Amino acid sequence: MSTGLTYAYNPGSTEYVRVPVNIDKNDYYLLDRMRAIILSGMVEVLGATKTQDQETTTVELVSEPVNQMEFEIQTQDPRLARETTLVTGSLATGTAGTTNVLTCTDASIFKEFDVIVNETTGEQMLITAINTSLSPDQITVYPGFQSTGFSGKTSFPASLTAGVAQAKLNGDTIRIIGNAFPEGSSSGAIYDSDATTAINYIQIFRKEFGLTYEQQQTEQRGRQKLEDKDERALTNLIEEMESSIISSKIHKQVINGAPHRTMLGIKNTIETNASAASALVGGGNDITIAKLDQIGDTIAPFVRAKEVVCLCSGTFIRRLSQLKDAQVEVNVDVGSEEFGIKAYKYKGQKNINFVQHYEFNSQPDQALFFDPANYKLRNLVGGELGYVSEKKGLPGAVLTNNSQMAFQDAHYGAYSIDYRNQKGGFLLSGLAHTFS
Repeated sequence: MSTGLTYAYNPGSTEYVRVPVNIDKNDYYLLDRMRAIILSGMVEVLGATKTQDQETTTVELVSEPVNQMEFEIQTQDPRLARETTLVTGSLATGTAGTTNVLTCTDASIFKEFDVIVNETTGEQMLITAINTSLSPDQITVYPGFQSTGFSGKTSFPASLTAGVAQAKLNGDTIRIIGNAFPEGSSSGAIYDSDATTAINYIQIFRKEFGLTYEQQQTEQRGRQKLEDKDERALTNLIEEMESSIISSKIHKQVINGAPHRTMLGIKNTIETNASAASALVGGGNDITIAKLDQIGDTIAPFVRAKEVVCLCSGTFIRRLSQLKDAQVEVNVDVGSEEFGIKAYKYKGQKNINFVQHYEFNSQPDQALFFDPANYKLRNLVGGELGYVSEKKGLPGAVLTNNSQMAFQDAHYGAYSIDYRNQKGGFLLSGLAHTFS
């Protein structure tokens, strides 16, 4: 065979030796910065490298065990409801010193001798009876329960000028400002708030990995050994668990005699404070400083942590950066960090830390504000993250049934979330960002 070389080359006459290449993990695995943040403390996530916004914020939920696949969540707000509204029915003005019947949305929040104020007129009233058996609810009150002429007196005791009843209108807010029991009163009715209950399901996660007999005997380039497949399966499992913890909707269905359950993720626990961006102050579909203030003011009374976390898209972070650069404050030196957004943290009534996350790069029209102190991971007893082969009594714990595999195992975890107060979060939707 003529090759033009100075010596003859006969294919197959020289033994071919494949040179193994040991590639470091950091060089081999592509970067994956945003898929596992909440669960990043559980295991090493292959390719994980923090972005600038993630460097400033650490989010890690505490995990505690439960012994049921379906568990009840109980919360109680010791702050009793204190206000409702008047509604059409019986809205007579009434006369001071004489009882008057009023109709309202919810009379169950009141008790005898509560003192209430009409926020529209400032009129103070004393409640003497409550009736929730009618529709709408009714309360009996003494209107004009207030006096004037209390100053400038020259002798004591002195007489005051009786108050005057004011007009009542549909939609007026009435609020409890205290109570006034009579001297020598007997014991009153016990009144307490009931626990608020919810449920969640434990979700079973599992990710298989293994080697065939042929793969076991073959020298392969790259990171293709069993320990590498093991690590990749664990990383994939963690990423999928994180997606469920954020976005899953609760469901249970029995298929072939076995129940399949999905948990209620953080995003779907938020019912009260779920709003389109266009419905917030100023309208429009973009995020603004005024909207950040409104969100902070809304959730601040229910936040237990020092700071709130916002999981959002990269475009949301980019828009925040532009807002920060464009912000101008009076009597503040150029470049000062005295006010507003800095290092992807917004300083408001409650500081908000913004973290880019894969889930919201996939749904860039949404941003999730939540209080990490209001959420906990729940794992089934014995369902902590681990190998199926080490979990006694689990279905599939004996993994020798696949005749094609030299070795087979799976990573397993049975997890859910528990939450305290969904009002401490805000789900913003309908976002569309404009860049100048």
